[in-house]
Amino acid sequence: MSKKKERNTFTFPETFQVTSLIESPRDYDITDLVKVIGNKIMGYDTANITIYSNNSILNKYSTKDIELQAILYKNIVPHTYSLIIREDPGVSLESIICHEMVHFDQNERGDLVMEEKDNKLYFI
Repeated sequence: MSKKKERNTFTFPETFQVTSLIESPRDYDITDLVKVIGNKIMGYDTANITIYSNNSILNKYSTKDIELQAILYKNIVPHTYSLIIREDPGVSLESIICHEMVHFDQNERGDLVMEEKDNKLYFI
């Protein structure tokens, strides 16, 4: 008889909102993963993150050498982001989310600035 895996239960502040327009894998919820990383691990209480797929935006900034799997756009509204993930990404969704949440932290601390110029992205 196999023992049922126990899961942790978390509560999140109402000011940390995550909306996913892509389907979560069967074994976890994408919005919960983003909330755990952003609120419980990184300690942020305020965010509004929308997750969706749009290959054309990612293709626009990809090069012949690098195919972007995701990008985190910081919107003009404070603490508001769009996380765009490639449909059928070449790496695991967990890896993408963890990587992009590092950029979320960098943005919130003011350590990362992204600029668009001549249809290219520059990170300062």
